[in-house]
Amino acid sequence: MNNAFDRWVYWFFAGDAAREADGLQSSIQWIAPWAPWVTIAILLGGGVLVASIYYRERTTKQPWYKATLATMRIALVALILFMLYGLSLRPYRTDTPDLVIALDDSQSMSHVDALSGEEASQVESRLSAAGYQEASRWNQGRTLLLADDWFGQLQPHYRLKGYFIGDSGRAWSGDVEQWTEMLASANADRPASRLGDSLTEIFQQQRGRPTAAVVLLTDGITTEGKSLSDAAVVARRRGAPLYVVGLGSRQRQLNLRIEDLDVERAAFVGDPLSFKFRLGAAGMAGKTARVTLRLKDDPKILAERTVPVASDEMTRQLDLQFRPTKKGDYSFVVSVEAGDEEIDLSDNEATAQVAVRDDAIKVLLVDSQPRFQYRYLKTLFERQLKPASSSGRPENAFDLTAILQDSDMEYAEQDAVAERAFPSSQDELFQYDVIVIGDANPAFLSRINLELLTKFVVEKGGGVIFVAGDQYLPWQYGGTPLASLFPFQMDGAQRPAPPLTDSIPVKLTNLGMSSPPLQVGSNTSETLRRWDSIEQLYWLPEFPTLKPGAQVLATARDRFDAKGEPIPLLMQQFVGGGKVMFLASDDLWRWEHHDPFWMQSVRYLARASILGGGWGAELAASRNEYERGEPVRLRVRFFDDRKAPTSDQGVTVMIEQAGGRQRRISLARASGSRDTFEAAISDLPEGEYRAWIAEPIISDATEQAATSFRIEATAGEMARLAADFGELRAAATAAGGKFYTFSDATQLLKDLPPGRQVRIETLSPIPVWNSWKLATLFVSLIIGEWLLRKRGGML
Repeated sequence: MNNAFDRWVYWFFAGDAAREADGLQSSIQWIAPWAPWVTIAILLGGGVLVASIYYRERTTKQPWYKATLATMRIALVALILFMLYGLSLRPYRTDTPDLVIALDDSQSMSHVDALSGEEASQVESRLSAAGYQEASRWNQGRTLLLADDWFGQLQPHYRLKGYFIGDSGRAWSGDVEQWTEMLASANADRPASRLGDSLTEIFQQQRGRPTAAVVLLTDGITTEGKSLSDAAVVARRRGAPLYVVGLGSRQRQLNLRIEDLDVERAAFVGDPLSFKFRLGAAGMAGKTARVTLRLKDDPKILAERTVPVASDEMTRQLDLQFRPTKKGDYSFVVSVEAGDEEIDLSDNEATAQVAVRDDAIKVLLVDSQPRFQYRYLKTLFERQLKPASSSGRPENAFDLTAILQDSDMEYAEQDAVAERAFPSSQDELFQYDVIVIGDANPAFLSRINLELLTKFVVEKGGGVIFVAGDQYLPWQYGGTPLASLFPFQMDGAQRPAPPLTDSIPVKLTNLGMSSPPLQVGSNTSETLRRWDSIEQLYWLPEFPTLKPGAQVLATARDRFDAKGEPIPLLMQQFVGGGKVMFLASDDLWRWEHHDPFWMQSVRYLARASILGGGWGAELAASRNEYERGEPVRLRVRFFDDRKAPTSDQGVTVMIEQAGGRQRRISLARASGSRDTFEAAISDLPEGEYRAWIAEPIISDATEQAATSFRIEATAGEMARLAADFGELRAAATAAGGKFYTFSDATQLLKDLPPGRQVRIETLSPIPVWNSWKLATLFVSLIIGEWLLRKRGGML
């Protein structure tokens, strides 16, 4: 029946002829003798007339007595009008709507989740009562269908249709009575989950059939094809809501991985090596991961850290630091300890090759006067010994030449490292690795000297560090060839006010925290603490306009320029093939960590000169294997950063699929780096790939930089085992249905819609207007009114 009136008519007039049930429906039909407004007018007019007549009746009876008589008379008029409409009951047989029950039989449904607490006891007790020993997702679904007798409860109201939806939509064979035996012996062993595709196939098979709803029992993991959300759109369009029971646990499969390991390929003995990498963690919320650094084939741990994992899916950039004490070529391994339940251990470690050298660095120190900064640096470079020596004898770490412009003529003869004049030829100057220029007077440097110094940086790729002074540098260098090396514009440079009485606190920038020269502690927190401890800085000029390529490594913590930016203390920039650093104050000689800062700065600037030749570049992928759709991250590092292109888009990599076409990929320079270029590609199809550097061509490289990797199809069924309740809930909502868990799935039977029944046969009509029940009612009303009038003395 379509409404309450129809149901009442059917019950009152046709209850003896047939009883409405599933598969039998009825409708009311009539033929109007005139327009509807005529019926309304007669009924209203007659009602007013009858009411007025009884209102004027003279009687001693109460008003309610007359109202009862008037109502009976009006009912007679309404009954006559009802009979004039010629109502008849038109019964018809219907086909009950389909209810689709879809059970996921992919391999992930055989997984037994590690449940805990009340949830575990509830699931295990229900499954044990159903005769299942393992609390797998597959057994949970069978418990609902078989032990809870869903088939028996639903069959009287729907035409049940059953399907498996693992790798395809497959109908259950036999009738409902045979399903119990079939499910009892079935297994969840399908190698793929195509849930969206399978549901779409079911809807195609249901085309033209009335479908009340689709009951879906699954863990929500789709490994191939359309998602459930895509299929939910089709379900809503066809008016078949999804009632979804999520089986399993939302806890992700435990997995730890090390990706994108990056470290300087070459260093000096005693240099801080920073091993940067990405740590990925899944299914470890609330736990900790232990990351270690060691040498390959050596169990000794060189560095380690424990990382708390805050969420089920976490990716975090980390680093481990280590200072090598001996020269040699080393293979370092960064690894993360596997968990007890971790399945895939192939991505738990990564390897990096590092060449450690102990060559003496040739340093040229230039200043105008024997300032404290000059004397401290001269003493440091003269006396510093190498951490280790192959001969066993002490050896100097630096080969120093010092030029003091205001010294006496005899000074160069008395001091073994002193020279009278700045090198006048390119051959003389290019023998040095690093040049340190303090507050030198440009008047003592010819234009040829200044041009040679510029060539030293641009062409040789040497390193220069400038230390600002209160007399000459950089104030007297505007308009000279050396001005191009400074990381700031000379216009607007402001000399500092007289020395302050309060020290200027120092703060490292984000780039400075990872820059090798500034690593004066054993780890990042110790380095920050030591830089925060500076209490000797009383002199700091302002350089408000930095050049586009300038990088700020350290600033004043509480002093700002007119633009509100912190005043820089230490800057660097890459010019041509070399590096230039600028220290904006000469007060750091008082700092207790002055020596390690300077030694690391000089080694950093000298790496290209000492370690660069013939090393070329390396090309690496973050992993050897990827799933389709995952980004493949490629990184090119130039061992000699002088060979790195000046353009930020100057590296091109060729990618070739085995037996397929080639593709050119442009890499962009990594932020804060001169020698590293990166790119991510996420649209590669499955297959084996080889990649190599196409541009620039490195002529003196010993071998071509290349790497190989593989793109695989989406991970198999057991690679991702966390039930995707979020996807299930979204799909159910999108299709107009509801989502349930195993514990509250019984509510689903009460929430299912009745569905739409389809007429298949029309039966003979049953007249209603001439029913004996109406005649009996008509006579009863007339007799009843007459008796009441007689009793009230109104005849």
